[in-house]
Amino acid sequence: MAKLQRPQVIFQPTAYSHIQRGVNQLLNAIRPTLEANARLFHIPMERLLQSQGRSLLPEQVYRVVVPAGHQALQPEQAWVAHR
Repeated sequence: MAKLQRPQVIFQPTAYSHIQRGVNQLLNAIRPTLEANARLFHIPMERLLQSQGRSLLPEQVYRVVVPAGHQALQPEQAWVAHR
C-alpha cells in the first residue's frame, strides 16, 4: 500500500526568491513596530516567530499578499456591468 503524502507547497526558485525578498521588505518595515510591542507588552521577537511551539523563519510566519493588477470600476461602470 502506498504511503500517503502530506500536502505541501513547493516554490519554484525564481518565485521563491521574489517571495523571500518581499517577506524581507515586509519584516524590515514592521520590525520597529514588533520591537516596540515586544518592549511594551513583553513579547519577545522570538515568540512572534513561533508557531505551535516551533521557531520558524520570518518567511514561514509572515505572508506577503500582493493584489492582482486590475482597474477599479467607477460606481456607474459597476452598475452598467451588472445590469
